[in-house]
Amino acid sequence: IILTGGLCALSPTGAVASAEERLVVAGESAAVSPDGRRLAFHRFEDGVLKLGVCPSEGGTVTWIESGPGMAAYPAWAPDGSLVYTYGHETLTAYEAYKSQATGGGYGLRVRQADGRTRELCTGYTRDYLPTVSADGQTVYFTTTREVSVVEGLMLAMSSHIARVPFDGSAKPVVVLRAPGSSSYNTAVAQPSLSPDGRHLVWAQLSSLDEG
Repeated sequence: IILTGGLCALSPTGAVASAEERLVVAGESAAVSPDGRRLAFHRFEDGVLKLGVCPSEGGTVTWIESGPGMAAYPAWAPDGSLVYTYGHETLTAYEAYKSQATGGGYGLRVRQADGRTRELCTGYTRDYLPTVSADGQTVYFTTTREVSVVEGLMLAMSSHIARVPFDGSAKPVVVLRAPGSSSYNTAVAQPSLSPDGRHLVWAQLSSLDEG
């Protein structure tokens, strides 16, 4: 919940005495851990997106990435691991295209429950807004993988939805494409799975021209 630029907590009844009592920490894109005890979020600070974890009621923040780069859009796995977007670009999109760069971009990382970090998706793409299946086996996410390219530049407004095994045993596969994806202004994004894993819900942009 976002309130005046911060993450907030409500009691089970929703009764809160004041806005000040709601404020937990400054940030956005909150994700509550499976045991309900931790809160992951990102914060834009000094020109950088930082990913942090703190107790659900507020308190000391542990920052997940300490080096250069951007970290954002956290999602918890059932085992307490954290999936998130990470990237540190040093080339422009055009420079990367001309050099056929495979590094850089924004891929997915996993911060395991034991504190170790591993790469899940890499490449000069945009992989973001992950969600993990209830059985912990699959990660679905928004991506620019296989988005049409015009004169060396990816079409910025277009995105698909892909999935990848949580253990990284296979490469990502696009499972849902933007409608009429040859156009720059269509997209599917922000996948969310039903608790039983049988249904996928997403946001869809059919055309910017429709208003």
